Amino acid sequence: MTLRKRTLALCIAALTSPAALASEAPADAAAAVEADQPTTLDTVQAVGTEPARYHNDASASALGVDAPLFNTPRSVVVLPEQILLDQKVTQLDEALKNVSGVSRGDGFGGTNDDFFLRGFRRDNVYRDGRRLAANQRNPTTDIESIEVVKGPASLLFGAIEPGGVVNIVTKKPQAQPRRYLEATVDEYGKRHLLGDFTGALDGDGRLLYRLSASYEDSDTFRDGKQVERTVISPSLTWRPSERDELTVSYHYYDETLPIDRGAIVGRYADGERRIVETPRSRSFGESWENSWSTGHSVDAQYQHRFNEHWDAVVGYTYQKTESHDLQVRAYDFYAEDTVVRGIAVPAGTLIRNVGGNKPYDVDSGQYNARLTGRFEPAGMKYTVIAGVDGGYTDTDAGQLNGDNETANVFAGRPLFNVFAPVYGNLSPGSAALSRSARTDLDFRGVYVQNILQPNEKLLLTAGLRRDWYEVASRNQNYDEGQPVGAAAVADREWSDNSYQLGASYEFAPGLAVYASRATSFTVHPFFNYDPRSLPQTGKQWEAGLKGNLFADRLQFTLSWFDLRKTNIPAFNPDATGSLDQYRFIGEARSRGIEFDATLRITEGFNLIASYADFDYEITRDPDPALIGKTNANVAPRSGNLWGSYELRDGAWRGLGFGAGVNYVSKRYGDDDNTWSMPSYTLFDAGVWYYLPVGDNANLRFQLTVKNLADKRWYYASDGDRFAPSVRIGDPRTALFSVAYRF
Repeated sequence: MTLRKRTLALCIAALTSPAALASEAPADAAAAVEADQPTTLDTVQAVGTEPARYHNDASASALGVDAPLFNTPRSVVVLPEQILLDQKVTQLDEALKNVSGVSRGDGFGGTNDDFFLRGFRRDNVYRDGRRLAANQRNPTTDIESIEVVKGPASLLFGAIEPGGVVNIVTKKPQAQPRRYLEATVDEYGKRHLLGDFTGALDGDGRLLYRLSASYEDSDTFRDGKQVERTVISPSLTWRPSERDELTVSYHYYDETLPIDRGAIVGRYADGERRIVETPRSRSFGESWENSWSTGHSVDAQYQHRFNEHWDAVVGYTYQKTESHDLQVRAYDFYAEDTVVRGIAVPAGTLIRNVGGNKPYDVDSGQYNARLTGRFEPAGMKYTVIAGVDGGYTDTDAGQLNGDNETANVFAGRPLFNVFAPVYGNLSPGSAALSRSARTDLDFRGVYVQNILQPNEKLLLTAGLRRDWYEVASRNQNYDEGQPVGAAAVADREWSDNSYQLGASYEFAPGLAVYASRATSFTVHPFFNYDPRSLPQTGKQWEAGLKGNLFADRLQFTLSWFDLRKTNIPAFNPDATGSLDQYRFIGEARSRGIEFDATLRITEGFNLIASYADFDYEITRDPDPALIGKTNANVAPRSGNLWGSYELRDGAWRGLGFGAGVNYVSKRYGDDDNTWSMPSYTLFDAGVWYYLPVGDNANLRFQLTVKNLADKRWYYASDGDRFAPSVRIGDPRTALFSVAYRF
């Protein structure tokens, strides 16, 4: 695959705004910083929303201090809450279609957020800068904005995949009262309630609260698949003085999500694999096939400003999740009439088996401490950030195996056929423990980041980090619930360095070129008991052009990157077809361009756009057959455009319209690159109206139609080598919501 040629301005320069680096920080800096933050939803007036509804000018995720995206020498995209409201997005992975270079993954049958950044699969999601200890599906209930930092980001986030980091910024308490209620339904049985409340608990605004919560009890377009979820996120902020602030947050979720593998992919007589055409609503599992999860997290962050030069932040986060699942796996599939050991097996026969995980419990604690200094030596602006972080993650997991329909072929019992399914052949009670695993991870890191602004146009940044990891594990095999042999016990230690360099130069008013170099590292889950597994390292060159033009109406980033990763684990089944074998690929490279922009054409007329075009391929490995292969599910080209217009004056003031198109190119369904999923183009549209119902209160009625053309589309494969399946995208769906802000 060759990369399309593109012209791209390239240079050197780095980040930080004069506001972020100014040494003369006033005593009430916290209030000033809060005032500068985008408040997309909180600034909703009695009718309509603010004109710059999709702009978000600053992020702290790339450099550790709030800095304008225009000056940041990295590609960073921030999605404000207003985009989620206008597009009627309630899940994190759907929101990321607005960001260039993001491809969706299978997500364990749709039960956790799974995506690829710049061709590399992410290993986790962050929440207010802290890693979520367990993979989960993140609803947008308490999301203020979503920050996406492209490329290696280990300097501030530690062990992480080189493609980048997705950080959820949650809603924080505000002094200005706000109360918001919303109900959403759709034609397939979606029922979703959302509430968001904030304000002061005392007269002088020193004690603030926020409560965000949602409840969902929904049917879906897939037969027998229901969603039930409760989310509760309260938080308190206490400001005992102008120099001190303490915020304590709690997040709780309890959910039952269907495990849905989607449509089956068959191998035909011509040797080709193709997706089997069956009704979109048809499921090939059983009604009891679900994932059950409950999670708690408590986060406390304390900030103190010593003087006009120095401030510090210390915090601790505790997380505990308990989950288990039962699932029906596709074990084998006969696309055409077949004879097996003299027995006729009709086309469409799917051999299934019962599996699951119980328990899958995670207990985690994370601490952080950061000291920031701001100075102006010789008229320059200089910021230094020094920090330490660390913690532990303990995981208990049990793997279950049960009934396998292979035996039915030879015993004459009923077989499952995808063209005429008869359910009930498999029993959930057959699942028995086959393996247990205990993993204890301890980690700690120390870092320093320097940001220098010699003049108003040039910014430079340099950072260095050192990390230490210790992993202890115990793995025990079982047969019908009884231990088999001795447990495998292992202890491993590892340490590594990472760094980040960047430069940015504003060569014309509102136009800046930038360049950066960054590295990363991460540890594969099998690092703890496979001595062949080495830490995976990433390194990236990035250069680009940023714009902030026409009185801030147009903001864009055009970037070119060359990203490489080493020691990549990959499935390597043995002759028996076991998927428990792994091998380690030497190096893979992702190289290409990305474009992200927001545009305010007129008052009330806003656009957000993104486009990516890149190549991912294995570039170095002892096996020449692997050279040039790409990751399953990674789309080499993708783009998204969404626009909205809201009337600002006249009798119909508050009436708004939105429409968008999302394109994803053809991509491979497996890492061997033997079959592909077709490209798709989806159209969405919506209309809403704000109806004033009192002083500073309104109702918002919204009708949104997704997949207007009713396109049949598939967005991800599970990558199975023997009986793969693909996730089926939603058919045309009309959603209606009514929201009350008062």
